[in-house]
Amino acid sequence: MRMTVGQWRPAAAAVRRVGKPLGRVLCVLLLAALLLRLVWWPLWQAVEQARQAQLAQRVDADRMAALAKEWRALRSQPPVSVVPAARVSVLLTERANALGLDTDDWQLMQEAHGVRLRGEVGFDAWLALLADLQASHSVHVIDLQLEPASTGRVHVDAVFQGMGE
Repeated sequence: MRMTVGQWRPAAAAVRRVGKPLGRVLCVLLLAALLLRLVWWPLWQAVEQARQAQLAQRVDADRMAALAKEWRALRSQPPVSVVPAARVSVLLTERANALGLDTDDWQLMQEAHGVRLRGEVGFDAWLALLADLQASHSVHVIDLQLEPASTGRVHVDAVFQGMGE
């Protein structure tokens, strides 16, 4: 079954008629794929990175706005007064008596880094004393150990220090 040249010519023409458009379509598809990969894909990645950066900048801007608001609120408060170490023990006793705490079994000792208080107190009264000292008198606790004593009462071992010391 050999084909002669005369038989090949019509077949070759038919292949050319189909092959040329098919080749053009394949070239267009290849060109589109290259364009997609080399141009569109990097642009799309750059846009996505820009969106992520913009989102991160919005979060940072919101956080900075919140910090600025907090700073303005703190700035409008009166300055914190400095309580000298010698005054802390007197202030502790005065405020405890004013709040009705029993200070008879308390031991107040002056230490290098503050005033140590040891004794037993009602837990609710202890919290009220701490809140009063910190909010109104700029005295805070730098070391604290609490152990339950009886119902509603605790053994306290605390070191107080005035702000600014």
